[in-house]
Amino acid sequence: MENKNKEIANLFYRIADALEIKGETGFKVVAYQKAARVLEDLTTDVAELVAQGKLSEVPGIGKGMAEKIEEYLKTGKMTRYEEVMKEVPEPLLKLLEISGLGGKTIHLMHQELKVNNLDDLKRVINDGSLEKLYGMGEKKVENIKKGIELFEHAQEECRFMKP
Repeated sequence: MENKNKEIANLFYRIADALEIKGETGFKVVAYQKAARVLEDLTTDVAELVAQGKLSEVPGIGKGMAEKIEEYLKTGKMTRYEEVMKEVPEPLLKLLEISGLGGKTIHLMHQELKVNNLDDLKRVINDGSLEKLYGMGEKKVENIKKGIELFEHAQEECRFMKP
């Protein structure tokens, strides 16, 4: 059986990102990010810890996170992950794949500039409104532009690789 630590960590990171896109900050987001980092750093397979009843002894994995991990190991699904993913539109989640963008930035762009997808993002870059957004600036916008180029290049590469 393959170690599930990285897989579950990725789900927790994705939940944290989605929560940020929704506009949540603070404890919940930090708890998912922390649990994800703890899982990545674990040298023991999380499934072994669950089998031994020792998951609750791992610092950074509280009762709620432990329940989500156990649910995933038993069923291959995590209800909280599925709920959060339904609450955030896929085109917004897709923007996380662009280097230079995180959940908070995507939330701000969505709220303030009505960015709902990649085309909207390009629009606010071209019309200059992204640069005026709180926490932005010329350098950050340039980095996002580069991130879009890399993202689109990778998308093209994937299309050519598929049979």
